[in-house]
Amino acid sequence: MTNSPYATARALQQLADEEKHRELRPDELRYALGALDPEQLLSGLPLTVGRIVQTLLTAKNRLSQRDLADQAGVSTRTIRNYRNRFEAFDLIQIDETGYRLALSFQTTSERRDPVGPPVLEVNQTLLDAADAFLETLLPPARYSDPR
Repeated sequence: MTNSPYATARALQQLADEEKHRELRPDELRYALGALDPEQLLSGLPLTVGRIVQTLLTAKNRLSQRDLADQAGVSTRTIRNYRNRFEAFDLIQIDETGYRLALSFQTTSERRDPVGPPVLEVNQTLLDAADAFLETLLPPARYSDPR
């Protein structure tokens, strides 16, 4: 999600030091990444994508498409244009109540029952995620072309 290892390190510096080693919780990752500037997020895509992701990282709850567009300073059309890419990498979850990033909010309930992208689940591989992503980018004839 970041444009460099330096941006990742900068994000993680937002977290307090701890003496005991433990796994990073999804809500802590959300907080750390939310401290980055939009241009440091998904830099291979237009800046508007970074603004959308940064808005979702700092949101306290689900956002309607209109609220997301307003807070990110983009159009609702831009959000719709990138929806397939976000969904292909399981970065966002969309339902009738709105959009959310697939990382836990900083709430007690989501700390106990963490929310994370399905791509991080044991039964899905990085190849599965890349496959879904390429399927949204390439026309069907090119996607199945072995060359």
